[in-house]
Parts: sequence; structure tokens; C-alpha cells
Amino acid sequence: MYYSDRPPYAQTDAEKEWRRDEYRRLRSALNLPRAELSALTGLAISTLNQIPARSKPPSLLVLERMREALEQRQAA
Repeated sequence: MYYSDRPPYAQTDAEKEWRRDEYRRLRSALNLPRAELSALTGLAISTLNQIPARSKPPSLLVLERMREALEQRQAA
């Protein structure tokens, strides 16, 4: 797991902000439509829309799935 050094739960503001920033970075790099990103992460489209703007930081599992997809794309 790439993010094994991160705490399992985002309890501090700094960790929540880091997760939102990492989500934005990965989402931008993947450049997927919302429907495909929803299928990749297992989240509903409405939840995806709330992550960066609201105080809902993504889980490490979501970030891990996005990172794996990005690494697979770069390896191809």
C-alpha cells in the first residue's frame, strides 16, 4: 500500500487537507469522466462531487485505487 505511512483516519485538519489535495492531484492526472471515476473508486458521483469542495476527505482506499489506476496507465 502506497499510503501506509499515513494515519488510517483523517482526524486533523492537516491530514484532511492533504487527502483533499492528493485527491485533486490524482483526479487531475487521471482525467477521467465522473462516471468512470465513480466506477474506479466505488463512490457515487454525488459523493465524488463533494470531496474537494466540502469537508469530506477521501479515504486512503479511494486514493490507493486512484493511484493504482494512474500507475497502470503510466506503465502501458
